[in-house]
This record gives sequence, structure tokens and C-alpha cells, in this order.
Amino acid sequence: MASFLGIFFAVFGVVALLVSVVFTGPVIGRFGVRLGARILPVTLLIGSLLMVAFGLVPGLFLLLFWITAATKLMDMAVGFTLDRTVLNILYQPLSVSQRVQVKTTAEGIFLPLAIGFSGVALLFFNRVLGFDANQLTYVLLLLVIGWVIAAILIGREYPVMLMQALKRRRISGLELPLEDASSQAGLNQALQSSAHEAVTLM
Repeated sequence: MASFLGIFFAVFGVVALLVSVVFTGPVIGRFGVRLGARILPVTLLIGSLLMVAFGLVPGLFLLLFWITAATKLMDMAVGFTLDRTVLNILYQPLSVSQRVQVKTTAEGIFLPLAIGFSGVALLFFNRVLGFDANQLTYVLLLLVIGWVIAAILIGREYPVMLMQALKRRRISGLELPLEDASSQAGLNQALQSSAHEAVTLM
């Protein structure tokens, strides 16, 4: 077990580095938050579906194990790089004071509570309801589907909140003269541009 965990975390470090250096910047720069917020939950959705499918076939325990390990590896590698970057971007439409307060509350209070609740829920499903590994995979699949839906809704809402923040000049260090017609025309032209880089910068 110690040998496997050592190899697992070594591979995790390499994959996380590659995702951070090669993948994160180009994806966010090219497609923005809308796609970036969906990558991790969709990746986990694919992994969960494979786990459910192979879990129904007897005699494929070893393959199921490696699929589960690969899914966890991607969860950690993408979660600590791309998804973390997207999460930080999502705070930008908030004012500076609100951003600090919301981030502190989310990561300092709700995140530990969610981790603790997950442990209690896992214990309940396993010890009280008697769920086996396959049944726990169904629960995981439902949770990931909910995450995908939330990511889609967030991707749709973020541009609206960002435009409101730009109009109110609530993004720190950013002053845009939006009152004059020429500035408004330039901003609208950038937002409607077919170039993803221009839209992302706006």
C-alpha cells in the first residue's frame, strides 16, 4: 500500500505540473470560465460512468480499481490547478471586501464542514445502510451530475455578474470609462468578437 501511494502521489505531482503549465493558461485564455468550470466535473462524470459500467461486470475488479485510481488522480490534478484557478476568477466580480469575506467563509468554514459531512455521509451509507462499493459509486455519480449542472449554471451567470461589476467599477485596480459612447461601443464590440481572447479579457 505504501509503495502504491508513493507512486500515485509521484504521478499526481507530474500530472498536476503538466496541467498547470501546459493546460490551465491556454484553456482559460482561449475559452474562459464558462468551459473551465465544466472540465473537472465532466472529467469526474466520465470516470464515474466508467466505474458504474465496469462495476456491473463480474471479474473486472482490477480494471475497476485502475479506473477509480485514474479518476481520483484527475480529480486531484485538475482540482488543484485548473479548477482552483477558475474558482479564484469567479470571485473577481465581487468587491474587494466582499471577495475576502466570501473566500474566507467558503474556504475556511464551508469547505471543512463539507469534508466532515462527506465523511459522516460515507460512514452512514457504508455502516448503516450497508452500501457496497458499487452502490457508493451510484451516489458519487448523482453528486457529480449535480456538480455538472451547477458548473453550467455558474458559467452562464458569471458573464452577467462580470458585466455588472465592470459597470460599477468593483473589480480592484480596474477603471473603465464606460460613460462615453465610444468606450461603450468598443466594449460591446469586444464582447461580440469571434476572438475568444478578446472576450475573455473583457
